[in-house]
Amino acid sequence: MTWQTYCNKFETLLQDDRELTTIRQELFFRIGSSKVKAFIRFVLYVLQFLKYLIKSNKKIEFIEAQNLYFIDSPTSANLGTLKPLILKDESEKIILVNNQVQKSNGFNDIKKNITINFQDFYKVYFRDIFYLFQVSQKIAKHMDTSFFIVFPMLCRYVFNKNSLEYILSNLKVKNIILSNDTLLTSNTAILIARKYNINDYTLQHGFLTHFYVPTTTTNYIVWGEKAKEWFRMQKTKSNLLPLGTPRLDEVESIKKNSEAIKNRFYKKYKIDRNKKLFFYMSHSQAPEFGRELHKKNFEALQAVLDNDNYQLMIKLHPSEKEDLFNEVFAEHKDKIILLPKDENLHHAIVSSTICGSAYSTTLVESMCFEKPTLQMNMSQIKELPDYSKKEGCIAVENIETLQIILNEEDFTNELKRQNEYVDKYFNNLGCASETILEYIGKNHAC
Repeated sequence: MTWQTYCNKFETLLQDDRELTTIRQELFFRIGSSKVKAFIRFVLYVLQFLKYLIKSNKKIEFIEAQNLYFIDSPTSANLGTLKPLILKDESEKIILVNNQVQKSNGFNDIKKNITINFQDFYKVYFRDIFYLFQVSQKIAKHMDTSFFIVFPMLCRYVFNKNSLEYILSNLKVKNIILSNDTLLTSNTAILIARKYNINDYTLQHGFLTHFYVPTTTTNYIVWGEKAKEWFRMQKTKSNLLPLGTPRLDEVESIKKNSEAIKNRFYKKYKIDRNKKLFFYMSHSQAPEFGRELHKKNFEALQAVLDNDNYQLMIKLHPSEKEDLFNEVFAEHKDKIILLPKDENLHHAIVSSTICGSAYSTTLVESMCFEKPTLQMNMSQIKELPDYSKKEGCIAVENIETLQIILNEEDFTNELKRQNEYVDKYFNNLGCASETILEYIGKNHAC
């Protein structure tokens, strides 16, 4: 079932209960789960429910602030997008996180701010039992899936809803700022924030695909005019604000220090300085176009391994498992630099000679750092989001083209085209945080 077909079917449920948007995306990813894993997960969540049923309520003191930052994932698209904004924000602020974010290395330089872990306040009540069983059965029947798949997601929703209801009732804040409105907890936070008259702002999470069309947020801060027009064509109901992305605020700084960054990077990973570095940014966990696209792209990278002038480096998406990598590169692992998932993506890009990916924000980030960038589509899927044919980077759909590029020395024309693309797609590149904070302060100051 495609994402669009799934959404059309799910829409009937939303007509009765809009709060079910909280589980829409996660349920899509889990519909094909094995029955055994689904049942084990169900049992674990029943035990968690019993734990939070008897748990004493943790108390929170009343706190007042201008902005509340909500972070529910430590990935660069979530924590990485919000962190530059937090560091620039000189107003009174609170950061709301979960265990995963609080324990991540990326959180270290902002943890000095007032931080609340919403998982510390998980609590359930007897009244939640009826809701969980009744609604889980309804969703499972309508979506032709297992009750045991749906129940754990609704449990998470109840855990988070009760926690956030309690926390937000004890805070006085003007604005809540998030990196997405599609993950379960962020979506829940927006819905509850509205009950307390808190203005919500969500930053564009990824590039222009249906997975990132806003579902709940009032104000959606997008990268530029091109993005605004695209989201408008998707009949987005949110207020679209083309203010840029904080995630790329460090572009100019990294460019200025690129040589020092590259030296440290080469030393850290023992990279041969006599070779060029080909960096492939993988995301085979993405469901939009299937596993075959990513497998064929991986297989095409044999051309890089066969080229004596290049070293191949790969970074998997933080949510991606190593199964496909292990399958394709079983006999070549010793020839590949597989980066840790928490390695700084921008440092890897600026240290590389050529970058490539299938379709993701990473392609655009590579173009921002003025690296020759390849959109690899070895399956030649016509519906793939276009970053390279009409405008943008370099299209690669066969081995012959890839081999020609590996032997190229001068990418002046290609880089000029990429820079024109970047200029069209990003407003306030390098200073988006200041622009966003100024806008929010001007429109919703205390």
